Amino acid sequence: MARIIIHKNLTVEELNEKRLLENFNLTYEERIKKAFDLMKVALMFSQKDKSKFKKGIIVRGA
Repeated sequence: MARIIIHKNLTVEELNEKRLLENFNLTYEERIKKAFDLMKVALMFSQKDKSKFKKGIIVRGA
């Protein structure tokens, strides 16, 4: 299941390093499953409205 995580006190560099370490600690099978889950989510967004640009979602805080 996809989830949204809001990080309020991390810089972009800290967040990237945290994600890198989390992914490094996954097994090969878990990495593949995570990649396919991300592909499923991307496919869902790309099929919603064919007239919109399909570049992804970027959410930035102030």
